[in-house]
Amino acid sequence: MNKTKPDTAKPTDDHSNHAVRETIESVVVAVILAFLLRSFLVEPFVIPTGSMAPTLMGRHKDVTCEKCGHDYLTGASSENDDARDLRTVIATVCPVCRYRMVLNPSENANQATFNGDRIVVSKFAYDLNDPKRWDVIVFKFPGNAKQNYIKRLVGLPNEVVRIFHGDIFVQPGGQGEFQIARKPEDKLLAMLQLVDDSRNVADELVEAGWPNRWQPWSPDAFNADDSATEALDGGRRYAIDASGKQDVWLRYHHVPPTLNDWRMIEAGQTPQSMNEGRGQLITDFYAYNAFISIPRGEANEYDPSIPPEEFSNRVKLGVDALSDAANSEAWGMHWVGDLAAGRRNRHQIGRRPLTAELGRSRRQSHGSHQRR
Repeated sequence: MNKTKPDTAKPTDDHSNHAVRETIESVVVAVILAFLLRSFLVEPFVIPTGSMAPTLMGRHKDVTCEKCGHDYLTGASSENDDARDLRTVIATVCPVCRYRMVLNPSENANQATFNGDRIVVSKFAYDLNDPKRWDVIVFKFPGNAKQNYIKRLVGLPNEVVRIFHGDIFVQPGGQGEFQIARKPEDKLLAMLQLVDDSRNVADELVEAGWPNRWQPWSPDAFNADDSATEALDGGRRYAIDASGKQDVWLRYHHVPPTLNDWRMIEAGQTPQSMNEGRGQLITDFYAYNAFISIPRGEANEYDPSIPPEEFSNRVKLGVDALSDAANSEAWGMHWVGDLAAGRRNRHQIGRRPLTAELGRSRRQSHGSHQRR
């Protein structure tokens, strides 16, 4: 009896053609969906500059201050390949201790430059609702229809807008008095800029005897009792003894050192401003704009041990990066009246209540538990 082996099944050309057809159809459908999404629903963008920082970051550097240890960002939009004046950021200023730190990305990879944030923008959001003040919006630049701009909405229809000392004032309907446009809490928190962080105090400032930013205060300056407060760990923490009958106060003094102060401290000298001991107004100084750059063609020859001004006569300073601020009040452009404060405290049960007072509005908050 002869036995024959069954024929082995082989893929036919029809099956192969069917698989190829399905692949092509899937790719075509994906392309069409992507086109429809981008044309009518959403569109992706990469933020090139830092005009919307800190809400949206453009090309930037992540920096850790070598003096106080504070982590912050500094702008590097001039390093974009499409920038008109290609430059390399070589130094930046810390927002807390105001130390100007020269960068060296070749030896510290953490000082490399990072691209801007990537976002997806809804195209139909305002078909359902009207724009609101302080919204982040994307629009076509009137001078170039191909250029997209992303900004925060300030003015509404039929309003006259005035900018005074960095504050926004609006005149509804173009008539009547101008009123300050106040931000809602969620927008305010998103736009806060750090002024001071007592967790980050430079050891060199402590050793030099630089005044603490939180200092004892009393309504009666002649009978103030400084013994009820004590600065701990170089001004990173404070102890308050409120067991007496009188209230005990700590008041913030804005006394950041200048570039010239730092030079003297590093040279072992005592800055004259430290002896004066006077504070200054809190200004709109912004570390993101406090960078120093040189032409890209000179970057490979730059020696970090040389001050930027001595290396090149083509040094360019950011808005808040002063070359030599002998006057500490030169930091920033305008003084700031909108302030916020955070704290972490340990309050012994049974003691007097803890009161925090901020600004001229004299708003007070009370608490008897650990807060942040």
